[in-house]
Amino acid sequence: MKTIFRSMALALLFVSIAAVGVSAQNPPGGDVCADIDGASALYEKFTETYNKKPLTIADREVASKAGKEFLEKFGNCEAWKDQAAFVKAWVPKLDEWIKNQKLREQLNALYKQFDDGIKGKKWDDVYTAGEAIYNLIPDKAIDQLIPMALIGVVETANKNTKYNDQSIRWAKLALDKLKAGEASLNGQFGVFEYAFGNRENAISELTYGLGYIYYVGKNDKKTGVTYFYEVTKLPGSKQQYAPMYALIGEYYVDEAGPIGGEIAKMIENLKTLTNDEEKAKLNDEIKAKVALFNGYTERALDAYSRAYTLAKDTTAAAKAYKKQLYDRLTDLYKRRFDKTEGIDAWVTTATAKPLPDPTSPVQPVIDEEPTTTTVAKPGASTVNTKVSTTGTEAAGTAKPAAATVKTSN
Repeated sequence: MKTIFRSMALALLFVSIAAVGVSAQNPPGGDVCADIDGASALYEKFTETYNKKPLTIADREVASKAGKEFLEKFGNCEAWKDQAAFVKAWVPKLDEWIKNQKLREQLNALYKQFDDGIKGKKWDDVYTAGEAIYNLIPDKAIDQLIPMALIGVVETANKNTKYNDQSIRWAKLALDKLKAGEASLNGQFGVFEYAFGNRENAISELTYGLGYIYYVGKNDKKTGVTYFYEVTKLPGSKQQYAPMYALIGEYYVDEAGPIGGEIAKMIENLKTLTNDEEKAKLNDEIKAKVALFNGYTERALDAYSRAYTLAKDTTAAAKAYKKQLYDRLTDLYKRRFDKTEGIDAWVTTATAKPLPDPTSPVQPVIDEEPTTTTVAKPGASTVNTKVSTTGTEAAGTAKPAAATVKTSN
């Protein structure tokens, strides 16, 4: 092959020399186009490696280097113009393949680290690999961002808040990308138990996850219920998630607690007054506070009514949870109305209406009957029955395992 290239090049070179009528002797300083052996060696090295099977980065790097050197030295030589055209067309393809293959191999190693981390619950490995994947392919990493966003939810339910800030960061980024239309490479929107099948479910899960981390993990319930309310307006897997509505209900119970304490103090103060005018004024203030307390209690009842209505009863654990919700609902209803009769009708009426926005002002609810100043029930910040927020349904995000994600170019 080398002899053939040399002979062919010599023939072309002699024709070229004859055409321009110059001497066969090299001009002072040398004529690079006359370096038949050098050109032949580089071209032969290129042709032997540019498409050698199996394709390897090493062989194609050799070919790219030889091709570039050939073009630099002999690319303008008339005798080598056909070979130069061939090499020139291939060098960019080789460089692109080398770049993509290096990325592919780097990603495959990171995917393995990521997947092994998910399987073994080695969350630090997951975040290290996931962030590296995102930095390499920021517009093709949604399937990794979703698990990274939800690790904090799982761990918060296990009383571990280490990963909350990382989960919040990735959840917000993932939501922006999902809402902007970024596609899932594997079509499952996540991997393993963190795969949710479609965009709507993924958005629902991530929005709920943000609410849960803020509400439970950071004890920022006001921010948490803001995300929960958004979930209730979105289609997706968490829209009718009973424990979320129970958490909204507990938010109102907590908010009502200080109001109940104020009422109790005002009633005690009323007992010390002797001036009728002062008594009347304070009594009106107590009535206003009681009306506001009633408003918070009814908001809590509304949320718990939805939690109870949506809760399943298909297993023993689910039935126990549903009963727990009903007990909580009953206690709140009794606090508000001093009876238990009519609770089911109240639930039916409440759930037929839109859920109140937790960020909207709570409106006072004034009873038709005059409120007496001897009522002390609002003084307690909570009632006795508590509903689990980490029970059979509270933080679940599991789905059937999805295949490991791979990227191909």
